[in-house]
Amino acid sequence: MSPVRRDERSADIGAGKPLTRPDDIAASMAIQRDNSDDRLAAAAQSALEGNDKRAPEIDGEIFSLEVLRTLARDTQGVPLQQMIGVFIAELRDRTRRLIEAATTMDVETICRESHALQSSAATFGAIRAAQIARMLNQAGRQNQQCLLPALVEELRSCAEPTILALRGVEIA
Repeated sequence: MSPVRRDERSADIGAGKPLTRPDDIAASMAIQRDNSDDRLAAAAQSALEGNDKRAPEIDGEIFSLEVLRTLARDTQGVPLQQMIGVFIAELRDRTRRLIEAATTMDVETICRESHALQSSAATFGAIRAAQIARMLNQAGRQNQQCLLPALVEELRSCAEPTILALRGVEIA
C-alpha cells in the first residue's frame, strides 16, 4: 500500500469517511472555517481604521455530534460523560481566565488560554467555541488587541449553549 499524501486525505474529508486521525479532524475544521480568516482580517482592518470595534461575525454550528461520536468510538472503555464533564469544567475555567485577561489586555494569557481551548473544544465537537478560540489566538498573536474584548464576549456568550448541548448528549 502506498502512502497517502495529505492532500489526497483532505479530498476524502466529508465524503462519508470517519474522521479518526487528528490531522483529518483538523483538515475538516479548516474546510468548515472557510473564510473566517478573511473576515477576521477585514474586521481587524476596519477596527484599526476606527470604523468598527466589534468581533467578526461567527458562522457555523455550535456543536457537532458526529465529532463526539468519533471521540466515543476512539476512546472505547472511557466513560464519555466523565470526559464531557472534564471538558465542561475546562471550558468554564478557560472562559473565565480569558474574560479576566481581556479586562487587563493580558495578550500572553489570551493566546495561551485560547490556544489550549481551541484544541480541546475541537476534540469535543464544540465547533463554534473552537472557531472563536482560534480567532482569539490569531488576533492576539497578530497584536490586534482591538478585537480581543469582542471575541472574548463572543466566546462567553457561546460557552453556556455549548455546555447545555454537551450535557444533553447521549451516545449509544
